[in-house]
Amino acid sequence: MDTVKRKAEDDVIETVELSDSSEEEAQPVGPKKRDLKKTASGDSGENVVFLDSDCESDGKETGKDEPGVLKVDTMNKLLKEFILITKSDSNIAQFFLSQHDWKLEVAVNDFMSLSGEILNDKNNSQLANSMKNEPWAKNLQSSSEVLGAFSFISWNIDGLDKRNLGPRTANLTRILKEESPDVVFLQEVVPETIDELKSNLQDYKFLVQDYEKNMSEAYFVATLLKKNTVKVLEHIDRPFNNTVMMRGLLSTEIEIAGIKMWLLNTHLESTANYKQARVAQLQMAFKEMKDKCQTHHVLFAGDLNLRDAEVGLAGDIPSGAVDLWEACDKRDTCKYTWDSSRNSNIQLGSFSQGSSSRQPYKPRLRFDRAYLGTCKGNSNRPLAVHFGLVGIEKVPNRQCYTSDHWGLQVQFTINKP
Repeated sequence: MDTVKRKAEDDVIETVELSDSSEEEAQPVGPKKRDLKKTASGDSGENVVFLDSDCESDGKETGKDEPGVLKVDTMNKLLKEFILITKSDSNIAQFFLSQHDWKLEVAVNDFMSLSGEILNDKNNSQLANSMKNEPWAKNLQSSSEVLGAFSFISWNIDGLDKRNLGPRTANLTRILKEESPDVVFLQEVVPETIDELKSNLQDYKFLVQDYEKNMSEAYFVATLLKKNTVKVLEHIDRPFNNTVMMRGLLSTEIEIAGIKMWLLNTHLESTANYKQARVAQLQMAFKEMKDKCQTHHVLFAGDLNLRDAEVGLAGDIPSGAVDLWEACDKRDTCKYTWDSSRNSNIQLGSFSQGSSSRQPYKPRLRFDRAYLGTCKGNSNRPLAVHFGLVGIEKVPNRQCYTSDHWGLQVQFTINKP
């Protein structure tokens, strides 16, 4: 919930600036199949996408059981398993699984066989030459050794909205248990739910931003780290010096999958009226990221409340860092994390676009973002191989979602160049 919360008695609630949003609707994307012969004859493969649970093929709510149709969650799990087994990427996984009716073992075997043909063909056959021009085949030929993998979720869980808070928190716990990410960034956590989260997610170590215990509208960020895969080396909780909304940067040094990283979790100042403060906070975070990249890899993410132009105003992304949504093919189905056209938790009132049409105006914004910076001095590096969304299905037996934001979900491999 993108509202301003000030200290003590002068609480203010403001509505997000609608003029900064995009009117363009992302088109639904469903699973696709490709014929191997067509591939060989020149189909570039650019239309193959990773099937996220935010993809809708017929306008109906996703994730429901239908005769003869795999649930989207099941497809996602198969895609992730394929990626980890083959050390490939989402495009390759989508291609081979869809070719083999989502049978994991058959798809993996076909991949291994075909990749061997591509790399070892000595006769320069038409098939091999065509396949070598595929984007995923080029990646295969130039791919580095994969040493490990880990997963990540960042999510503003909208604790300030008290409606259905109990069921929404229970569903958040269920999703985190099912997805089992190694690293979790949460924003807008509230005192009413933090103990419940700790009690139900005992596999995680919780690092929580300091907050005013006696404040009725207190909220904060929390970083969750899986105890059996992540070692905590240090953490720093530093409030922004210009915040009026209790915002800051929660930094954690960790060791995961054989590499050391800094994790930067934040919730930047909200609403259009606080653009100047938000840009200054982003500059601080980017500087911290740049400095720590001298010795460590850095993952910086959270509810940044950004409009695209503000990244440039902050001096742009540090050199060598990447926006992970952009790095993972910039798929429209994963672009908007605060989407009033799809998320009924967002209540904006009776706004309309233009005086003549009087059509309801439903803003869609990419508030939540994740950036990865790699240290040139470290030989083994994290690589994002999949970017998707979580929380896009309604809470079971409720007419609401887990949050008014979708969560970011990123799969990483650790690569040796």
